Amino acid sequence: MKRSHGYYAGRSRGLKIRGRVPITRQLAEFNEGETVRIRLDSRVRGGGISLRYNGRVCKIVGRQGRAYKILLKDINKPKHFVVSARHLQKIEG
Repeated sequence: MKRSHGYYAGRSRGLKIRGRVPITRQLAEFNEGETVRIRLDSRVRGGGISLRYNGRVCKIVGRQGRAYKILLKDINKPKHFVVSARHLQKIEG
């Protein structure tokens, strides 16, 4: 059988989520300066970033439309991304 060449092919070990996306996750609000964790949701295709950054902690810098601008430090280099709220998880504390 021919192997799949989809978007998450060969990288979906940590993305096995089933069912519907909770409405509270879709409508989540974050404030500027808040610390969040990137949790890619495989049920939703759009608005995410590369699987390489899944599980990383970052800060909210602002908004761009309905999405959020985040600042992620990759070793010592700051990187800016635009990510949907569905792929972000608030960190308590």
